[in-house]
Amino acid sequence: MFGKQKQGPISIKWKAAGESVRGAKHVSSNTLNQDALRIWPEDGAGPPLILAVADGHGEISHFRSNIGSQLAVDAAIEESLSFIKQLEDNKTTIRELMKDAQNNLPRNIWRNWRDKVSEHIIASPTPQTEYIAVEMEKGIEKKREIALNPIIAYGTTLLIGIITREFLVSVQLGDGAIIFVNEEGEVDSLEKTSSREIGDETNSLCQSDAWRRFNVNFMVLKDSFPALVLLATDGYTKSYPGSEQDFFAVGSDYLEFIRERGLEEVSKQLEGFLNQTTSQGSGDDITLVLACSQN
Repeated sequence: MFGKQKQGPISIKWKAAGESVRGAKHVSSNTLNQDALRIWPEDGAGPPLILAVADGHGEISHFRSNIGSQLAVDAAIEESLSFIKQLEDNKTTIRELMKDAQNNLPRNIWRNWRDKVSEHIIASPTPQTEYIAVEMEKGIEKKREIALNPIIAYGTTLLIGIITREFLVSVQLGDGAIIFVNEEGEVDSLEKTSSREIGDETNSLCQSDAWRRFNVNFMVLKDSFPALVLLATDGYTKSYPGSEQDFFAVGSDYLEFIRERGLEEVSKQLEGFLNQTTSQGSGDDITLVLACSQN
């Protein structure tokens, strides 16, 4: 679908920007933004370019999910850098990297995150008041479950985009969206909801087998590549409840806006756009990252 083929991908540069806003419901209830984002390098210029977005679950059983989401994007950046370094060091081929992305990258991210969470638990033990709050709302069994496995409190989703001169990898655990927009403004998503998700409950890094639940797509940038890559938490997607296509239209709109005014100007207005969307839509926290290719 991508169709941008005027020059080979080696000559293509990328630029990224992002924003995270507290949901309108969270503002009214005076609760924290549970989302997190990181872009590497910090100036958003690549390739290579790594985008990471996480959405902490926020409800009472996951009372440290705002910390869990930040640790998730940190783990994502670290493991993604290790992943692409293999190619830079000429230690592996593209074919081998494709296999590594599917088989090892999710496990490495999950392990890194769990290590970071364990370190945080040791440094900042959970106060009894948190467990009491869980018991009052969810019952004593849920309190015992979290006391035995405190990693649950840090539950979060995770979205990652890894862009190099040779390939683009998209990684998704849980809800949210990663979409791609071509030169003609056509939108597609290579990420599909995992069959392991049940009802409204999303997959989470706090699950003991989370690394098995990742969706990973590896795209070789040989003949064509997207004009825009967009990562968004479900606070954005749920603001368009009508259909998937309603949300997809956002990608086309952003591409047109970037072409008219430039990514720098768009990034200045993102906070306002997202605040308006959460107020008129889901009321949830919204985080958005945009990466556009530039000849």
